[in-house]
Amino acid sequence: MQLQYFNEAILLYAQLLENPPDDMTQLRLELDQAFAYYMAHINGGPRALPAVSIHKPTSYQEYRAIETDIYQRILSLSKTTTIEDIPIVREISLNNYPNPFNPETTIAFSLPVESIVSIDIYNIRGQKVKTLVNDLFESGQHEVVWNGLDDNGRNMASGLYFYRLRSGETTLTRRMVLLK
Repeated sequence: MQLQYFNEAILLYAQLLENPPDDMTQLRLELDQAFAYYMAHINGGPRALPAVSIHKPTSYQEYRAIETDIYQRILSLSKTTTIEDIPIVREISLNNYPNPFNPETTIAFSLPVESIVSIDIYNIRGQKVKTLVNDLFESGQHEVVWNGLDDNGRNMASGLYFYRLRSGETTLTRRMVLLK
């Protein structure tokens, strides 16, 4: 069962990597895809691993080397020196990392204008289990963390979850996998 989730995650990342909104998001997606590939490899071996993965680590050492390289690339992107270097957000973007995750994941989103944002977490049956945020946010990039707990403070089970961002007339939904 876990292998299926990892393979689905690898394919989802490949789809998202076709047109990432910015370089930072691309690097985060690459890192998450590499982690999913590594986890798929250790949970199911080399059989039936999607070939679409950009990075294909088959050992922890290979994954750590990829992770270190991507973190260095992320750091180099985040060292902006002038106002011209700061990316302009033209549309709402949404992703989370790491994915799959345990025990928590960071949900990153970008807003072109100040607006009220709500982010809710849903289980595979479509039941809302957590309201993560419902607040006014300035334009720009933001991050919130989900710790795998529902609105009542209970730990959620391993499995597939959806998170939905609503801002004005825009609604975006993404998948994430909680593994324990």
